[in-house]
Amino acid sequence: MNNYNQKKVKRQTIPLETKILILNRPADGEGSIAVANEFKLGESAIRAIHKRANKIYESFKSALNDSSKRTSYSRNIVIEKTEKALALWIKDLTKKRIPVHKELIQEKAR
Repeated sequence: MNNYNQKKVKRQTIPLETKILILNRPADGEGSIAVANEFKLGESAIRAIHKRANKIYESFKSALNDSSKRTSYSRNIVIEKTEKALALWIKDLTKKRIPVHKELIQEKAR
């Protein structure tokens, strides 16, 4: 079967409460597949949650309000600043009606 026609699965953020529920499941022989099916997650995600149990519990204890109870992946701050500057530069070029193309962006990067 050809894998090129399949849709790409987007990465999803699992709320901290859900991670705690997964970690608090009774360990009475229930496998990660059964837990994954119940929470509609991948089996590898369940195993990763169990592997990072200490960090998840620390995050949960240090969470002060509801908005901080969601964990996500952080990106390098230099990359974020560069992307914001690039977006601002491109927006400025489009206002001036200057065509933006690959070579122009590469030249600016140097």
